Amino acid sequence: LRKKLADVWRALVVALDLPEHLAGLDVSRIRLVRESKIRQSQRLCQESNPPDSKSVKALEQNLAALRSEKEALVSEAKPDLFFEARMASNGIDDYTSPINEALAYKNPILTFTMGLDWPLGLGSEKAALLDNFQAAQKLKIALDIRRSEARVGWTNACAELQRLEEKLRASQKILSWQKKRLAHEEGRFA
Repeated sequence: LRKKLADVWRALVVALDLPEHLAGLDVSRIRLVRESKIRQSQRLCQESNPPDSKSVKALEQNLAALRSEKEALVSEAKPDLFFEARMASNGIDDYTSPINEALAYKNPILTFTMGLDWPLGLGSEKAALLDNFQAAQKLKIALDIRRSEARVGWTNACAELQRLEEKLRASQKILSWQKKRLAHEEGRFA
């Protein structure tokens, strides 16, 4: 029973992504508050989805980073529209005070430019987008696999919890019967 309990403990440490040093703890020394933890575990098992582990959260963050990178790559491939306005002042035959004349805004020159900056070729951008798409697909598959593994592990752990609860109830029932039997035998031979 102690070996089986240690196996279940190690499986829980791995399934919940707890620090690895916890797997080596002596399970018989772990103090359990039986009622509250069992009720909490039962409530958690009734939920349809297991809580996300650290590895699932890390994969989700990597996927979000790839989505941001994709948006940046798509933005780089789009044409840029720009509008530019310039103003200058033109000095006429006065070499002594060109700065004063420029600041006085005499004889202004106004220039307005509107343009479209369109990237040509886009070979490297297309290659980067394809790489990004491929990496995102790999991450989505890895995330789906990790989530399904977590769901299977969660379901197995909940089934194991239910089996152990039934075993505990049966053991408690047997113990009470044994105590009654012992009390009857002591009463009979006393």
